[in-house]
Amino acid sequence: MGTILGFLLPVMLGAVAQPPSLPEDHSSDLYNVAFVAFLEARAENYAKVAKDRDYFNVRVQRDDPLTEFLPRQTGPFRIEYLDPEAIKKQWSQRKKAILIVVVRPIRNEGDSLIAGFSEYWVSLRKGRFVMALEGGGNVRLRHDCETHRFVVEKVDLWGV
Repeated sequence: MGTILGFLLPVMLGAVAQPPSLPEDHSSDLYNVAFVAFLEARAENYAKVAKDRDYFNVRVQRDDPLTEFLPRQTGPFRIEYLDPEAIKKQWSQRKKAILIVVVRPIRNEGDSLIAGFSEYWVSLRKGRFVMALEGGGNVRLRHDCETHRFVVEKVDLWGV
């Protein structure tokens, strides 16, 4: 009897202690809200400066868990998440630098959360990645007590 309880108790407790599954819709996820705001501000701002650039097909450095639930498409944006091998493959096909967005961990400043995004031109030289900083942005989020959601307060784009 003691052997059976010794086996069943952890199994039963493990079944009870499982974390809840994540909802399928991640549109209110902090990273998702901030990422979409960054993409929209970036496209609007840079369309005035670099009209020949495609800001609607976006390449993002895959970095689970930061990028795990980000969208593959949102509005006019198509997003591709690339690991190092996929970056190498695309560079080999194009033979020119690829603009990659890097998602940074969220940090807090006072009562706001800041989600950072950096953009790099990535190329290969002698089999190694060379990354040249292009710019990026910071998205300031605050909690709206009435809606119980985080909302975008401001998007600051920066460039080098």
